[in-house]
Amino acid sequence: MSRIGCSVDDCYGRRAGGMPYGAFKAFTVVVACAVTCLVAASTAHGRTYGDVTVTNVMSQGDHSVGGYLEYRFLVENRGSDDRTVTLRMPASSYGRGHHIREIRRTARVPATGATEMVLWQPPLPVNGGSVHVTIDGQGQRERVGVSIPNHGVTAYDPWGHSGNGGTILLSPAIDGGTRDHLERLLEGASSAGRYASGDRWSLVRAERHRPWWSEHWLGWTRYNTVMLAADELAGLPSAARDALRQYVMAGGTLIVLGEDPGFVPERWRGGSTSPPLTGSEVRAVGVGFGICWFVEAGAPDRWGSSDRTWLVDLIDHGGQPWNDVQTMEQANSTFSVIDELGVPIRGLLALMIVFAIAIGPVNLLLFARVNRRTWTLWTTPVIALVFSVAVFGYATLAEGWTATARVAGFTLLDESTRHATTLGWAGYYAPLTPRDGLRFDETTELTPQVRSDFWSNEGNARFVDWTNGQHLYAGWVQARVPAHFTVRNNEPRRERVTFSRGEDGQLQATNGLGVDIEQLHVADEAGRVYRASNLVAGGRADLEPFGEHQSGKDELPSLLDRTWPITVRHIAENASNIRVDILRPNTYIASLTSTPFIEPGLEDARVLPSPSVVYGLMQEPLRADQRD
Repeated sequence: MSRIGCSVDDCYGRRAGGMPYGAFKAFTVVVACAVTCLVAASTAHGRTYGDVTVTNVMSQGDHSVGGYLEYRFLVENRGSDDRTVTLRMPASSYGRGHHIREIRRTARVPATGATEMVLWQPPLPVNGGSVHVTIDGQGQRERVGVSIPNHGVTAYDPWGHSGNGGTILLSPAIDGGTRDHLERLLEGASSAGRYASGDRWSLVRAERHRPWWSEHWLGWTRYNTVMLAADELAGLPSAARDALRQYVMAGGTLIVLGEDPGFVPERWRGGSTSPPLTGSEVRAVGVGFGICWFVEAGAPDRWGSSDRTWLVDLIDHGGQPWNDVQTMEQANSTFSVIDELGVPIRGLLALMIVFAIAIGPVNLLLFARVNRRTWTLWTTPVIALVFSVAVFGYATLAEGWTATARVAGFTLLDESTRHATTLGWAGYYAPLTPRDGLRFDETTELTPQVRSDFWSNEGNARFVDWTNGQHLYAGWVQARVPAHFTVRNNEPRRERVTFSRGEDGQLQATNGLGVDIEQLHVADEAGRVYRASNLVAGGRADLEPFGEHQSGKDELPSLLDRTWPITVRHIAENASNIRVDILRPNTYIASLTSTPFIEPGLEDARVLPSPSVVYGLMQEPLRADQRD
């Protein structure tokens, strides 16, 4: 008669595939614990508070250095009244050094409706976990679980890596074997000395059963490179495809396995090249500040050690905005917002000497002579008060009350699509800590120029609110400490430069960029170049032929070529050194006295003039029959 049941020990005592009793029992316990943790984690990612349910719908994965990390939550309201919901992350923080203490967002959730709430983490670490939920002003005890990876330019890497390297997103169609092959290929890679063998390369393979794409370009920015199949690219929602295109335009790198499914804009398709790769047919297309690579399906599995340098350079290109993060002193040297760092030592030293003489020998000898020594009991604090006011007044006169901002950028302005992509710098200096912090919109990525050791106490906590745009409301700009950011921006814009004929037939340009143009170089449909100078905002000027330069190339240039002197890091120093040979037919380059494409960010700040550049793609061709 066969046994229907057995005791636990009896069952464990039997061998499973030859596994001994003790090993099998330990294995079972480990599996049970793992299953329990997974179930707990899955339930922790969604919480119900009466009629309101908050669910974490996006997982982020591994270590990353730059860009913005996206957290996406679905808030459902089954009640008959609207609810005001605030998400605050992390619920508790144990951070030190340069880190983000709080990211929050408040939204109105309609009755019997749902709202998606997105939080973005700028490139500084968040040390903590879970999300605190507030509903109609009432904080909730239960928290929503969220995985917060190691992210940011000052993030601590527990594995001892240098923190450089890069993050690559592999779509669900990229199999595990390809991922493993690429990971082995990148081990120990270096790019002309930029990367050491200790750098960590993170290959994040998106989960197939959860949304892995973002419908906002900021959600792609944490990745140096994105790799996906052509059919996946074609099947993305239109909003996600547009966001991915903006990511590439702003300097990102995209590798597509297959032919282009109409992703690259028409004006950029002519500049394709075919670099050699092992056993692969490759076509590279520069798109704005970024690049798209189209390779045949299965090609990554054939890449060998000889292709490693190409791959690392490709990933490095996608990480340009944050590869050269600097200290506060280095950033102020590169993009100065204040001439001298520190306090006005000479003036304060002179005041201290006068104060020491007045409160000491003068005070005591004067009242000793008139036999009023007890008066020093009240004259001493009065003298101290007077000199305290004098020190404060001197510092105020030396620096004033008004904060100072400086912004500069290089903008790719496509007039036909009315879209602007800008890379640049922003610097701030305030004698007093700004009460309202910095404000930008949701189209702007900011990388703070700070460096520090995780274990040191250098740095401070910072706070972000996404309720109305991007509000960096505390910790980002401190009194008498310069703050610098590299900036990337993607947004719809209507500014343009228009061209027409005057009554005498002279070709003219009208400045519709909103700021003064110092130099304007224009290439007509045939490639002949014209120039105009000193166009005030809204003004018009005649265009004169500029030399004998002819540009017969139709393809647009790669705008983030390292050999090009106008780089993001040196915009202010090189804005006047325009290379007209990068002009293509129906394009122009404008050197500006300031940029309208980066928000000042700081309310009531005095904005310093700073040279900027616009590379414009005309909406209508400048006909060859309009030439002089």
